[in-house]
This record gives sequence, C-alpha cells and structure tokens, in this order.
Amino acid sequence: GYLGWISGVTNNASFPVLFLSYVHRQFFPHLTRDDNVIVHYSILAGITLCLCFVNYRGLDIVGKASVVIFFVSMTPFVLLV
Repeated sequence: GYLGWISGVTNNASFPVLFLSYVHRQFFPHLTRDDNVIVHYSILAGITLCLCFVNYRGLDIVGKASVVIFFVSMTPFVLLV
C-alpha cells in the first residue's frame, strides 16, 4: 500500500545521491560539496529525471537499461581479473 510506495520512493531516491557522492570523492576530492551546491543539486536532479524518463518509457527500455548498467558496472571487475 501507501507505506510500500513511500519505502520504494525513499529507497530509490538514495541511489543518485550515493552515486554522486562516490564520483565526487573518487574523481574530485579537492572540491568540497559546499563550493558547488547548485551544481550538486542540478546533477542530482538530472540523474533523477533521466531515471524517471527511463521508468516512464516502460518495461522494455528498463530491461535494456539494466543490462547496459550491469555491463558498465562489471567492466572494472573483469579488467582486474
């Protein structure tokens, strides 16, 4: 019901924040979050809108996007082995 929907929304909203925090710390450690607050929230909004658009388009594109994301995320592990 309603609590399940709220749980899903809050859970899925955390992924863009975690991704952006990871990229920020790995590739731009010299920048602080306070320096570029507008840029930070703009990127978060862009990631969220892209994911919402993919979800809005339907199950077929969600499946294809999941496969692409899987291969992109597994590539570093394959290269290390």
